Amino acid sequence: MQKITKTLVLTLMIFNSTLTASEELSNAELEEIYTANEDNSEGNQVSLDQEQLLTYLEDSMEFETQKLKLKNQLEIEKLKSEIAKLKDDNKNSDSRFESKSIDYYDNNSYESEKNIPQKETKPTLLLSSDVGGITTFGVSVNGKLTFVRLNKEFKDNSGKKYYVRSQNGKYVILGK
Repeated sequence: MQKITKTLVLTLMIFNSTLTASEELSNAELEEIYTANEDNSEGNQVSLDQEQLLTYLEDSMEFETQKLKLKNQLEIEKLKSEIAKLKDDNKNSDSRFESKSIDYYDNNSYESEKNIPQKETKPTLLLSSDVGGITTFGVSVNGKLTFVRLNKEFKDNSGKKYYVRSQNGKYVILGK
C-alpha cells in the first residue's frame, strides 16, 4: 500500500513539474518541441503516457483496498468460527453438569442449620511477636485471628475470659 502511495505521489510530482514547465514555455517553443518529438517518435516510443500511468495507479490502489477488505473479512470469519467452537464446547460442558444430580436447599433448611449451636473451641495460640519489649500474640478465637498482649484479658464468642500467660518458659492460654 505504501509503495502505491509513494508511486502515486511521485507521479503527481512529475506531472505537476511538467505542467509548470510547459506553462513557462511560450507557444513557439512548444511547437518546436512537438515537432522535435514527432521526428523522434519514430525512434523512441513511450510505452505508457501519463494518463495510462494514472489509470494504472488508480487500478492498483483499488486492487489493494479490495484485497485489504477481503483479508479483514477472512479474519472476521475465522474469529466467528472460533467463537462458535467455544460456544459449542460450553454447551457440551453444561450438559455434563446437568446430567449429575444437584442437591438444592430451601431457605428453611439453611435457617435451621444456622440455629444449630456450633461447638465452641478453646482459643489456640498461633504466633508470638516481641517488638520493642512489647510481646503480642496471635490467637485463633472461633476461627478468627485476634491479637492479644501478655497477661491481658480477651473473650471468645461465648463470653468466656482467657489470658495468655508464661508458664515454665512457654506461653499458654488459660481460662478464667
